[in-house]
Amino acid sequence: MNRAFSAILVSGLLLAAMSSCSTASANVHGNPSIALSISPGTVTPSGDVLVTVHATANRVHATAMQWRFRYDGNLISAVSVTVGPKSLNAQKTISCASQKDETRCILWGSNMKPIPDGDIAEAKFRLRVASEIPKAVITLGHSEAVSSQGQSLVVVPALSTATIVNPRALARSFEFVC
Repeated sequence: MNRAFSAILVSGLLLAAMSSCSTASANVHGNPSIALSISPGTVTPSGDVLVTVHATANRVHATAMQWRFRYDGNLISAVSVTVGPKSLNAQKTISCASQKDETRCILWGSNMKPIPDGDIAEAKFRLRVASEIPKAVITLGHSEAVSSQGQSLVVVPALSTATIVNPRALARSFEFVC
């Protein structure tokens, strides 16, 4: 099932759009699996882009997960990730490490509580110079999950992409001077 979202946010300064190649029912040939996706995102007045990581389980919930955000490091200067409400309820912690063009995150806990379906993490992406960036793309991929029995779970390759478009920067590129 494909879907696309878009929204004009913060007085029209930035447009956040998201296309999900697959919001997939988390069912891969009947095997236990997890589908991960990211939200369309919201833009703060300071120009940060907030996205939510959402999990949907099929038959077995994960007790730990990991994934990678990819982006153009020339356009995005900083990434911070916090646990979402569902992970917090399951007493999980998130650890992330960034290097140029990517941030890898591990969602884990010192317990065997399953992570329920829903919003499991929230990420904030800081744009370098928001007024000059015409477009930035954030993707979520390279995901893995494990059950409380130590079983590796299939993570549905729901390659989710959030595209941040700055109408001001685009308007400048089309200005005519007489």
